[in-house]
Amino acid sequence: MSAVSQAQQIPRLAHTGRVTQLRVALSEWTKLRSLRSTLWSLFAGVLLTILLPVLFAAITSSHWGSMSPHERADRHPLDIALAGGAFDLPLGMLFMDDGVLQLMPSQRASALQQKDITANLQALSMFGVDDLFACHTSLAERGLSPTDLSVEPMQVLRDQDIAALIEHYDQVITI
Repeated sequence: MSAVSQAQQIPRLAHTGRVTQLRVALSEWTKLRSLRSTLWSLFAGVLLTILLPVLFAAITSSHWGSMSPHERADRHPLDIALAGGAFDLPLGMLFMDDGVLQLMPSQRASALQQKDITANLQALSMFGVDDLFACHTSLAERGLSPTDLSVEPMQVLRDQDIAALIEHYDQVITI
């Protein structure tokens, strides 16, 4: 037994308007006002993308001074920088001492059971972290030159310039 259904024709309007930005905005506003689920979805989206990271950052910031070195080490500096960059905070990262070794190309972090962060360092500018600095003394002590570094643009600072740089920022997190 088979059933054949006929396609129903949807009646066409006599006059169709153009799609404009204003009409799209008005239709979205109508949808927002008339559908209860849209309001809840908007609320949930704001909560998840803005309020929870701000709460996490505030809690971490308030307890930072009382954390043990082990607890501080669990917070990766890139995670902190990317969270701050998401909120358009003025951020800078200074690589000193053995931290300058993170800037070397072709790292084999897996051999040390570490996470390779080279790709993350390259993407910092996309997250609003544009001020990257390396300590000249630290580079020289490890036999490195600024041309050896994989991250650009990188400003190499001498010791006296580092003190002025640290004074420039309101908050300094040392890891």
